[in-house]
Amino acid sequence: MTAKDAPDCAEWTIFPHGSVLVLAKHISRDKDSSVLYEDIANTIDGGQQRDEVGPALVQCLADGGAAGVYFNASNPAYNTEEYRKAGYTPEGILIKIVNTSPDEL
Repeated sequence: MTAKDAPDCAEWTIFPHGSVLVLAKHISRDKDSSVLYEDIANTIDGGQQRDEVGPALVQCLADGGAAGVYFNASNPAYNTEEYRKAGYTPEGILIKIVNTSPDEL
């Protein structure tokens, strides 16, 4: 999500399922953010080892919730020449889980 393409804290749908909607929200006006789907998944479910990345959104159960992406900074994808030259950062994305009517999707 580039800062230019995500003005005013824009949101994107990551995944809808039944009455649950997972959104990504760009929260930094001066950063071009890019994260791996693996890190988004770990933010939602806590990783393969439940405490692998810290608290998980799934622990909120029916209440939904939001959290900044817990990213693995040592992942080689964040350290490629292409990623760095583009000026990307894994910071600045909030993941939200909300309850919505399937008719609204």
